[in-house]
Amino acid sequence: MGDPPKIYSLECRKGITGIEEVWDPARKKFVTLTPEEWVRQQFIRMLKDQYQYPYSLMGVEKGLKYHALQKRTDLICFDRQGKPVLLAEFKHPEVALTEETYFQSALYMHSVGALWIVLHNFKETLIWRKDESGEFIAASSIPIFNAS
Repeated sequence: MGDPPKIYSLECRKGITGIEEVWDPARKKFVTLTPEEWVRQQFIRMLKDQYQYPYSLMGVEKGLKYHALQKRTDLICFDRQGKPVLLAEFKHPEVALTEETYFQSALYMHSVGALWIVLHNFKETLIWRKDESGEFIAASSIPIFNAS
């Protein structure tokens, strides 16, 4: 993922209150367009276009419990059996991806049992996978969706 990301065309509109909205194909609805949402929508389309992840197996802003705390993940991709495969967290394009962001995602990943973590702010993408021993190892690319 070293090349600059492709910029996908997004379907946008002015909402009832005059706020800009973007169509989210995973949630099948218009949502408020913020800089972080723009990053998420670009990534969602990239996952579909370049890595064959079906929109129907993407969960956006899904709730999860971490100890007694209720948290929300930015994006979880599932396999056909409903097992979490990939967890992605997004930041505003001007927000650096930090160790704190990584640890937050690692905690979420542990909670949901995903095998891959992606941190993405459009300018930078950091990827880790969980190996057989449960350790997180840096990876250079996202896995192609396994349709089986």
